[in-house]
Amino acid sequence: MIQKLGTSALLGKKDIASAFRLLPIRPEDFCLLGFQFQGKFFIDKCLPFGCSIACATFEKFSTALHWLIEQHSSLDSIVHYIDDFLFAGPAKSENCKELMATFDFICDRLGVPISQDETEGPSTKLTFLGLGIDTDTQTIYVPADKAQNLQTLLLATLQSKKITLKEMQALTGSLAFICKALPAGRAFCRRFYDSLSSASKPFNRIRITRELKEDNEIWLTFLENYNGSTPFPDPLWVPNNALCLASDSIGSFGCGVIFKNLWAYMSWPEEWSSDIRRDLTYLELVPVALAIHIWGESLQSSKIVMQVDNLAVVYILNNKTSKSPRVMSLLRPLLQKLLQFNIQLHCMHVPGYTNVIADAISRFQWDTFRQVPPPMRTFIRARYHPNFGPV
Repeated sequence: MIQKLGTSALLGKKDIASAFRLLPIRPEDFCLLGFQFQGKFFIDKCLPFGCSIACATFEKFSTALHWLIEQHSSLDSIVHYIDDFLFAGPAKSENCKELMATFDFICDRLGVPISQDETEGPSTKLTFLGLGIDTDTQTIYVPADKAQNLQTLLLATLQSKKITLKEMQALTGSLAFICKALPAGRAFCRRFYDSLSSASKPFNRIRITRELKEDNEIWLTFLENYNGSTPFPDPLWVPNNALCLASDSIGSFGCGVIFKNLWAYMSWPEEWSSDIRRDLTYLELVPVALAIHIWGESLQSSKIVMQVDNLAVVYILNNKTSKSPRVMSLLRPLLQKLLQFNIQLHCMHVPGYTNVIADAISRFQWDTFRQVPPPMRTFIRARYHPNFGPV
């Protein structure tokens, strides 16, 4: 929504005070929310915060309030999350101010209190749900204290053999928060989430495995160079034909990649054993890593739909994991690049015969490749680096 409004869009936010306590409990349900103490009965006649259905119930009220604001203002640049409302409007317009005024009017008519301390805007920069939004620079930023807290938790975890379930929940919560700004980082959260199932009580201890430490170190390395600011993600997925990949299916030549009017190829290293050259899944993953390594900066904050003619690679890239140690040795550096450039990657399977151009590059069939339009002439010849892969 904010990206559609353009650079320097105006933002405002308001928060409902004592949110859940605004909703009364119907008398028929009083028996469910009562207790006896010192010979007296006490009944909670308003929606309690700790009730399992409290959030879902209040969300219905917030949605109704959201609808009323849109109907009265004839504007739809508004979003909400439970009791937090965000309003927006184009630069130098009155839309944001009008939405905020409409919110105040409707809340006053309905008797809904507003938290004045949480009110901000109209402005081009504010914090919403803990994350900073700057429409002048078109960036999302993580507050410094949040990033520092995550680093502290990661360091404590890395130096421990076991931590409690409560400590792991605090760590996963911090990771989930930062991944709101960095969706590509979710691939390095899965193992932390999976570890939660090994304990059931807050004081139960969870073993910090080698795999958890690997993901921990990746996050620490990333945060050391992270300035807390991330460009707005691309609102649309890059079309399928923007990035076409293919590799030689026999394993006797090499691989080729195409990105817009650029292309690159890499010959398989002579030192690769026949065992590696027979691993088609690994070979099909190499051009993907090659493309992201070469053009990752140009694809920063993009959502990419990638064409791959190998079903195994499609599954591996979409699930961010593999049972093969060899494949994982290439996949993990690739995922680090995606995290570094905040690239969201989704793979789709296409029949091999449709990737004619990229396949011609991978097989070094230059006569076939020369039939493409002249603009596709800028190329890069890649070589293999043993510490990462194609460079």
